[in-house]
Amino acid sequence: MGELAGRAGARELSAQLTVHNTSLSAVVVAGGRIETRAGSFRGETAMPGDEGAYAVAPGETRRVSIRFRFDRDAEEILVEPVVLSVMLRTASGPREVTIPMRRE
Repeated sequence: MGELAGRAGARELSAQLTVHNTSLSAVVVAGGRIETRAGSFRGETAMPGDEGAYAVAPGETRRVSIRFRFDRDAEEILVEPVVLSVMLRTASGPREVTIPMRRE
């Protein structure tokens, strides 16, 4: 599972995820998307050309971050329901994993 971290009034936040790769080949966390009632927003994992930082080898567990930047306060964006989608690149092609988020 994951968590969204940001401070009040912030125009960016990061999704902290733990990825456990049970496949036989590496998986690359390629980005993410947050969908809320306020819209759909794309996030980045790493600087272009630095994708190796988010590759998860077979049998490995890694903590990764996806950073989202907004044109207004994050609190205005995170209007429930909030769904985080994580984009993965696998040996069999692109894959999207959807994670419903909730406030605690």
